[in-house]
Amino acid sequence: MCVNYGYYLVDLFRFEVREKDIAKMKEVSQGQEHIEEAMKQGKGAILLTAHIGNWELGGLLASELGYPLNMVYYPDNSEKLDRSRTFRRLTKGVKEIRLDPDKLSPLDMMRALGKNELVAMKGDRLFRDSGVRVPFFDAPARFPKGPVLLAMMTGAPIIPSFILLDKRSKYRVIAEAPIYTKRTGDRDKDLADNLLPVVAVFEKYIRENYEQWYCFSRFWDEP
Repeated sequence: MCVNYGYYLVDLFRFEVREKDIAKMKEVSQGQEHIEEAMKQGKGAILLTAHIGNWELGGLLASELGYPLNMVYYPDNSEKLDRSRTFRRLTKGVKEIRLDPDKLSPLDMMRALGKNELVAMKGDRLFRDSGVRVPFFDAPARFPKGPVLLAMMTGAPIIPSFILLDKRSKYRVIAEAPIYTKRTGDRDKDLADNLLPVVAVFEKYIRENYEQWYCFSRFWDEP
């Protein structure tokens, strides 16, 4: 995991210095038809990933599809690193939505989806959110409610997406089939029920690529 995380960091710096190298990093893409299918519905789509592989590179590669892309991100402790990431995104035409408790970030996401744009975000780490408790690898864990709640409110599908390092040190770009949420009127139950298929996809890719899941803090609930 530490070696792969090192690749993640080096590739980010490499792209910053030599933008043309980004094409050499990509091995294959699969699932673009899922994004195109979702965009035909006119409600945008939520590209949901985890802290696995190279999620930063994923946003830049997704922008090459030709659809307007909004990257949702948490402010980094390093202001210099934040500026560097912002520069990379803006030069590729990727817009930013900063998660900030003092700003109405969810409204910006809803506006973007309302304009049939893509909203890319991570869904495996809590940020000022008590989360939704669901089974994860047969043990209870909490996932942020924001992505699923956003999908429920807007009708936009969730497309689990991943950028994974292969044995040749190149990246596979993967978009899974869209997940459409359901609403019954019981908000808490709907959040958990709609989260389950998303978590199932996360389990699949983390199980197959556990050495690329960069989880450096306690994740599961205490028994």
